[in-house]
Amino acid sequence: LIHGKVYGAEAQFDVNLYNRLFPILEFGYADATCVLPSEATYRTSSPFARVGINYGILRPFNKKGEHRSLDCYPFIGVRYGMAFMDYHINNVVIKDDYWGSEVKNDFEKPFVYSGWLEIVGGVRINLAKGFTMGWSVRFKTLVHTTAESKTYVWYVPGYGKSDGNAFTFNYTLGYTFSIDN
Repeated sequence: LIHGKVYGAEAQFDVNLYNRLFPILEFGYADATCVLPSEATYRTSSPFARVGINYGILRPFNKKGEHRSLDCYPFIGVRYGMAFMDYHINNVVIKDDYWGSEVKNDFEKPFVYSGWLEIVGGVRINLAKGFTMGWSVRFKTLVHTTAESKTYVWYVPGYGKSDGNAFTFNYTLGYTFSIDN
């Protein structure tokens, strides 16, 4: 059984372009620790960032051709995410079957860059003047890492476990600043 703890927080900023396109910047910080049955531990912590765009599915104009304000809008989007991380693997037991001995080693990799792509779908709802909430579902795929192998990187901050594609669910609370002319 693997025991692990992950802590993280993130924020996002987007711009509403014609109630249709929403360029977005997301950033955050995550810390992950994993203890394996062999007592080896993996630890990483890092800031991460994502850049992308959401596309509002609803039409921004009503049937009369008037600009519509959106109190609720579903969206689809894409992101490119990146994390610049360090990872540490401690107490790794290496057994020599021939001589019958074992050695404990520690591995440390400073500055590993990992990048991934995300496809996003979700909804944002205006609750009260300026306050919003929403949710999104994300399909993520790790595209590249500067580690020798993707298997060396157990957890990528902002992405998740690196053992394959990931599905995640995000819930957001926000405030919308508007510029009135």
